[in-house]
Amino acid sequence: MAALHVLTVSRWYPSHDVRFRGAFVADLVAALGQIGVDSTVASWEPALVRGGSPSEPEIARAVGAWAAAVRTTDALNAPHSWGRGVPVARLPEVDDAAHQGWQDRVRAHAALLDPFADGLARRAPIDLVHAHTGVPDGLVAAAAAERLDVPLVVTEHASDAVRSVADDPALAAAYRALLDGRRRLVTVSGTSRARLATALGADIDRIAVIGNVVDTGAFSAVGAGARDPDELLWVGERSDKKGTDVLLAAFALLAADRPGLRLRLIGRSPTPDIEARWRGLAAELGVADRVALEGPAGRPGVAQAMARAAVLVHPSPAETFGVVAAEAGAGGLPVAATPSGGVEDIVGRDGALGTIAASHDPADLARAVEDVLARRTAFDAAAMRRSIEARFSAAEVARQYERVYSELLEAGPSRTPPRAVIAPIAPIAPVADVPPEKADRAPALVVGLQRTLLERRLASLPWQGHPAVTVLTQAARQGASPDSAAGFTLVEADPDAPFRREMARLSGPALMGLPDGVARALRLLVHPHAGFARRRLRERREELRTRELERLVLEAWRQWSAGGEAAWIVALDPVDVLASRAAIEAGARLAPGGLRWLADRLDAAALRGPAPS
Repeated sequence: MAALHVLTVSRWYPSHDVRFRGAFVADLVAALGQIGVDSTVASWEPALVRGGSPSEPEIARAVGAWAAAVRTTDALNAPHSWGRGVPVARLPEVDDAAHQGWQDRVRAHAALLDPFADGLARRAPIDLVHAHTGVPDGLVAAAAAERLDVPLVVTEHASDAVRSVADDPALAAAYRALLDGRRRLVTVSGTSRARLATALGADIDRIAVIGNVVDTGAFSAVGAGARDPDELLWVGERSDKKGTDVLLAAFALLAADRPGLRLRLIGRSPTPDIEARWRGLAAELGVADRVALEGPAGRPGVAQAMARAAVLVHPSPAETFGVVAAEAGAGGLPVAATPSGGVEDIVGRDGALGTIAASHDPADLARAVEDVLARRTAFDAAAMRRSIEARFSAAEVARQYERVYSELLEAGPSRTPPRAVIAPIAPIAPVADVPPEKADRAPALVVGLQRTLLERRLASLPWQGHPAVTVLTQAARQGASPDSAAGFTLVEADPDAPFRREMARLSGPALMGLPDGVARALRLLVHPHAGFARRRLRERREELRTRELERLVLEAWRQWSAGGEAAWIVALDPVDVLASRAAIEAGARLAPGGLRWLADRLDAAALRGPAPS
């Protein structure tokens, strides 16, 4: 196949704050690169709006400013620490936390994917768009591919896709459009394909099956003799949707008859409260001292754990694929799993790679584990590895996608001149491309006025502070301590200061010691119209806040840029873009993303080393 340029669209993609999410997409991008397919990735990062402000027209203005920024080359970075050096854009996704329906999510994603794809196609023609998951990524990518007049592939990974389309006829109709024309829908297991075809009322032959890439090189086939016969392992999220409660209950049943048996769980819970619930459940079941809840591990750590354990216990009730089960097979580790869909396609029913339980009941899962333990010395680690390599190695999966791409490209022309992708939204100010040697090393002013959200995001950064980063936020509430901002140059804004000063002036002297009635009468004599003026001032409070925020951001930007290169403004949310309006109009460059964009950029710049003197 001649060299191709594929735009990969996926909200699941490794980032500095969620390094393992979407690793299967990064694995596929790397595998395609080995056969000459160049990929550019478009992913997203949340831009949250809270408290009913700003208004819809104001949000549209902020999105318009971002739309101008993402059209430029500045939208792309090539992080190596978590992104393998593949160019990736982190497009802001405006989320108003109003429990958006799928149509709203599609619109929010399209608002910035469309201008990004338009700008990219004008610089490097796109041959094909490949989206991962149908909603919103596939539907958003379908519109972009149609405007660019290129084929589309959508690979469905989401375990809730079948239920979603079955419950929503409008969504099912939109989803069926992914089967038309120069489009191809792919699932990652035969079970997923059958369920999705049934939910859509579609011919199953119109849906392809290609498994996820398994990094077989990271795992060595280890036989039973080198394993701990009393260690059970689970790797993944600890949540209800992954069956953690079933896993702990099944382990308690097994532990009653096996005093030396232990369970090791590598991963994380969605929240600290959920983590505490699992610890409480383990204590309630009487196995707390035999259950180890560990944090996430990279592939080397997972490989080490899999080389030691006797059984991988996979309790998930629903999986489209189940990469951890395939990784276990590559390492010769047998699997005991509940019937979840994708996992039984990997493990099979012949017992060669493990045992599938009769149901999701803890007792059935315990029996499956007992069966694997009873047969532990009979598993052929080398044969297990060959089975996984034959189906899911990088070379094999890339070859299958190469065939799909070729079929679609043969159906019509590619590299056609792109059409206009989106009706232009007037930005706050025009944005120009900046030479990479300057842009990558320019300082950044991070504007995050929603302080609680800002501090959570700062805590996830891979560095405690960076000399090229200043953070502007609202002053902490009295008694609060901004621990997570330590290491950064912190500028605290008090946008209500002008309102308070003016209110104090209108209220007149304190007149301490006088009765309240006398004090009010004296103030009325001195300022007969003060009450009316105070009401008018309260009506102007938001206007005063806005002006003060714009002034403070502009002042901070000018100070931060005084030493040389003009600082980027990294606005985390629409509120922050609007507060940066005066600075942008004065020449500041609005970054085409938030903290994920900034972390990517700093990571890529660090790899290149210091700028030449």
